[in-house]
Amino acid sequence: MAIVTITADLNGGDQITPNADLTYKVYNGSDSLITSKGSANTDADVSVSGDVVTLINVDIGAETEIKITSTNQFGQEAVLSDPFTYVPPVNPFDNASVILSLRDIFGTNNAVVRVRRDSDNSEQDFTATEITDGTLLSFVGGGNGLVSKLYDQSGNGNDGFENTSTQQLQIVTSGAINTLNVMPSFNNDGNDGLVLTTPLTQMKSIFMVLKPKAEWFFSGLQGNGGEFYRYRNIVNFIQQRSDANGSINYDFASGEMLIDQVLININAQTTGYQGAFINDVVTSKTTQSNLLTQIDFLWGRTNYVSNTGIIGQEFIAFDTDNYDKDAIQNNINNYYNIY
Repeated sequence: MAIVTITADLNGGDQITPNADLTYKVYNGSDSLITSKGSANTDADVSVSGDVVTLINVDIGAETEIKITSTNQFGQEAVLSDPFTYVPPVNPFDNASVILSLRDIFGTNNAVVRVRRDSDNSEQDFTATEITDGTLLSFVGGGNGLVSKLYDQSGNGNDGFENTSTQQLQIVTSGAINTLNVMPSFNNDGNDGLVLTTPLTQMKSIFMVLKPKAEWFFSGLQGNGGEFYRYRNIVNFIQQRSDANGSINYDFASGEMLIDQVLININAQTTGYQGAFINDVVTSKTTQSNLLTQIDFLWGRTNYVSNTGIIGQEFIAFDTDNYDKDAIQNNINNYYNIY
């Protein structure tokens, strides 16, 4: 399934000029109907400007060769465009190893989270839309909603889960959705988090959207040996371990303080970006060839140091150099309006 936006200068076909009263149909290259849309006057998915018709939320499946027709008030159908090849835009998240988020990254309308209500411990899956349209609150009622699973949107099936009720992140508090900068969020009270279905290894980049519940100062991220470690600041919500013979060091600027919603990005590309960024401002450099040799836990299941807690929204990781840091950060920032 591919749900796309089609914008075309429709000066081919029968040379019919689009207008706001015409309705539209989308066909494939074999003249089989893919979908129908209303007029620009009645359908929010349709807009017309001169010869340009824009159709949004068009499910074209696996089709690439398409054409568009219009139908007037008399039922007469005319071809508005000659068949053309639709080339979908590149999604900057296509190569991600894992995507855990409360928003719908690819527009698939699949479930993004599984929530347990504390009134009777019943659980249910929810799409990003259902988090905000009242469906989640209708399920939870006046109590609390806890995250038992965040579904991996990368397609790799690497969900984050927590089966222990006392360690689950909280998405609904006393019948109200938790939010950060008006967007849905989950809260960690210091002993909560998620376990990854499969530990992430040899990551080249991670992106996180969060807000500390108290002022945090970055003094560094360090780890060595084969033991598991829990570090203050960033790794309070990422448990990592290095390889048996190496170490991981990310020295953040002395006194770097987090007191608001931020986008954190750490990179260790073989060639290209190496370093840590807070709201796209570089704060450290590293020569480590791999970012984190293993990530097992996310968002604060604290075992070794105390944690004042965080408010989180998104975690994305890449194990390849084939990603566009700027495109990803722009997408995240444009959605959450962080900086």
